[in-house]
Amino acid sequence: MPMVLPRQMQSSHWSCSLASMAFGPTTSGVATPPCSWASQIRGAVAHGLTPVFPSNTFPNHVSLVTGRFPGHHGILNNTMVDPLIPHQVFRLRDRAAVTNPAWWSEVEPIWVTAGRQGRISSTLFWPGTEVSIGGRQPRDWLPYQHELTSMQRASQLLQWLTDIHPDRPQADFATLYVSEVDSEGHAHGPDSPEV
Repeated sequence: MPMVLPRQMQSSHWSCSLASMAFGPTTSGVATPPCSWASQIRGAVAHGLTPVFPSNTFPNHVSLVTGRFPGHHGILNNTMVDPLIPHQVFRLRDRAAVTNPAWWSEVEPIWVTAGRQGRISSTLFWPGTEVSIGGRQPRDWLPYQHELTSMQRASQLLQWLTDIHPDRPQADFATLYVSEVDSEGHAHGPDSPEV
């Protein structure tokens, strides 16, 4: 069932980043992002993305929200070791590692910068949101839950973005990571029918 962008958000000034890393040049004409409301958002739209090296999920997502290459933000791969962080391997599925501030010491994502400027962020499953960076996290975030479908994720983000009242202003910036296409691309290849 298509999701429609709520009326109060159609004229609001806010920024959203939707990521599904497996939509590449070979799949862009075949697959459609699960959040049909993304096409209703007016403003800048990227019709493609040249990945950073390595072209893995975490380094690319962190580059998108920092504007820096992996060698400068420190998230070099989905799995990595650092001699300055002994006895821990950074792995996507290791909650203790992913939420360890030591791995994120060189990172300043846009929600941290926005927070310092009094701006509000709502992020769902974006790398780095589960850890306090520079003493800040987005107002709205959840620990990663792989089992949530893209529609459930979009619904959660829209709930945050539309739950507006005097004590809870609308977010200025939002991110959403949908993993279904990404996971199928990793499992079966970017040109597979599963993608």
